[in-house]
Amino acid sequence: MRRKEFERVTPESVGIPSAAIERLLDKLESADYCEPHGIMIMRHGKICAEGWWAPYAQGLPHTLFSLTKTYTGTAVGIAYTEGLLGLDDRIIDYFPEYRSVGDERNRKITIRHVLAMASGKPEYRCYNKEWRKHFFEIPFNAEPGTKFEYSCEDTRILMGVVQKAAGEDMSDYLKSRLFDKIGINTDNLKWCLLPDGNVLAEGGLFATTEDSLRLIKLYLDGGAWESERILARDYVEQATTKQIDNQGYGYGFQIHMDSWKGAYHGSGLLGQAAIAVPDLDMAVAFYQAGIHISSEDVSPDSTRFKIKSAQHYYEAVGDIINILFPAVKKDKIPEDARASSRLAWRMSTLSLPNPVSRPLPKMASRISGKRYQIKKGTFMIRRQSRALMQVRNFEKPQPLPEDTGIDWFLFDFNRSDVCRLRFQEGDREFVLDIGLDGLRRLNSYNLEETFCDKVFLDGIWTGKDTFDLSARWVETGYSITVSFKFTGKGAEVSLARIRGDHMWHPLRKGNAFAEIAG
Repeated sequence: MRRKEFERVTPESVGIPSAAIERLLDKLESADYCEPHGIMIMRHGKICAEGWWAPYAQGLPHTLFSLTKTYTGTAVGIAYTEGLLGLDDRIIDYFPEYRSVGDERNRKITIRHVLAMASGKPEYRCYNKEWRKHFFEIPFNAEPGTKFEYSCEDTRILMGVVQKAAGEDMSDYLKSRLFDKIGINTDNLKWCLLPDGNVLAEGGLFATTEDSLRLIKLYLDGGAWESERILARDYVEQATTKQIDNQGYGYGFQIHMDSWKGAYHGSGLLGQAAIAVPDLDMAVAFYQAGIHISSEDVSPDSTRFKIKSAQHYYEAVGDIINILFPAVKKDKIPEDARASSRLAWRMSTLSLPNPVSRPLPKMASRISGKRYQIKKGTFMIRRQSRALMQVRNFEKPQPLPEDTGIDWFLFDFNRSDVCRLRFQEGDREFVLDIGLDGLRRLNSYNLEETFCDKVFLDGIWTGKDTFDLSARWVETGYSITVSFKFTGKGAEVSLARIRGDHMWHPLRKGNAFAEIAG
């Protein structure tokens, strides 16, 4: 891997007032629709501001969700640049075994169409080994190339095309052709996998803030990196300009157009974004956990999982566009040592609100060491995971699988600074430390369904009989606070707060109830 570190400079030296960046931070930190995790601001190829809100950190890979799509689109662009494929190639020609599957219009779909989310097919997600065949089975609701419709299947079939054209896995192809060249450490990347071992090309990549900044800089620089051409210039031009209408803005090749003239970004669920502004020669990478306001229709006999959402998490991208970009000057501006020093100090000390410390009530000693058995409802602190493997059937949607959750739990309050939590989940027993002294404690907590194991825990007694446990998985946008209300014989477990979870969680459906075992 070749990695050249970016030069670090003051904002004023590249024409950005430090005060403007502070105004942006003020807005991001006060907005109820945004929980900021990390930001990097670049102009003229130089970093002028960067920071991470603790416990998130610079080198931690973070879930990208659909920002992964821009990486996949880049793989297509590299294969195009190498002459391995053409943008007007038909998708079916790469998968001739499916010529008899589905509608005859499948024969019209080109690589260009799926790059622009214009296959003509609506989104029906499939996570089994037949994902290639599934793409061709999806019914059409428009002619190929005529209508934008966001579809993860469009992106995933692009992965299949790249692998057919290149003769290797897309992750390996990206390593040698992209990551190693632009300075992305593949040892630090994480990929979610499909059941057949292929990467989840439409939303399964975990990468650092700087990784995504480096990717979008490649587009900003016209596809060249340190004089080496990685993407053909004409591919970059098409990828970063409107190919099809999308709610008035437009969509390129796995890249969204922005309201600022000429600006574009790759983006993912809950607000992960890498933004490029060509006329300012500027790039910004920003990770967050935005709010996903949802109402679920889920019951034990449900045959469909519904989410109606008001997705406010992209308002933070609007803040960056509306607050930061108008303040940028054409040339460097006079240095303001006081302002730039204050900003640098602030960026180095960013933190989410710290946990609170309170004395332990008498109830803490009364329940300490007692095993509580779940008798009703489902209790878990992690995200529902197996729902990710759900297949959405066209005719008759299948019911979501349910996790069994935690079987029993036990708190040990023998120390005033740390509480030890033991619990049984599935066939495994876990022991985790919860900070009680105003500090979070880092734990490793992992089930087979996920490789993201870094979780910070803290707790606080909010009343004489109520204990709130907060858990934050720092490689994701997911965090949860669960409230335990203890009585003489048992406990009621309820959901106090959840963020970064766009899926169903059992405590959203109802409280769980536990009794003291024995």
